[in-house]
Amino acid sequence: MSSAAAWEAALDALEADLAAAEELADTGTGAALSDWSAPHLDPLPPELGERAIALAERQQRLLERLPGLITRTRRQLDVARKVSGTGRGPSSTRSAIYIDTTA
Repeated sequence: MSSAAAWEAALDALEADLAAAEELADTGTGAALSDWSAPHLDPLPPELGERAIALAERQQRLLERLPGLITRTRRQLDVARKVSGTGRGPSSTRSAIYIDTTA
């Protein structure tokens, strides 16, 4: 496989993984993400530079969203624990009587 073809295959795989991660971030659903290991490639061919930069920019935008997604997930988990009675503290043994749907 030529260096350009190997890079195109690597960029294709990264784009597919990124699309799956974006779907997971946007909807909370999607395919399970697989582990990633860096491929052993020659230097990036100049003709693929713009594509690689665009992909890196998309990855960076997703990374910037992660703190907000983590906070939202933590809040949802806290609410679920309170409703199910598995939360922390003295009220954790009691069942919820009301659910505040405005929170």
